Amino acid sequence: VRIDHTDNFYGVIGGLDYVYYAAGDKVYSNVPVGYSNGETAVRVTMYADDALLNCYTVDSENCLSWVQSES
Repeated sequence: VRIDHTDNFYGVIGGLDYVYYAAGDKVYSNVPVGYSNGETAVRVTMYADDALLNCYTVDSENCLSWVQSES
């Protein structure tokens, strides 16, 4: 599943068994995108201008945090 946040920033969720939305539907932060039956790992990747981002972490409660760079 690809979710476009802006024209140049998007996320991809892989490993889902069921998805609640059709292509082109608007998604909401308080509604699940889909679910997995647990047989495969679910992967979330994020991209900016088609470059894979590695500047974030996900904690044990599945909350995303952007990594702070040192000045």
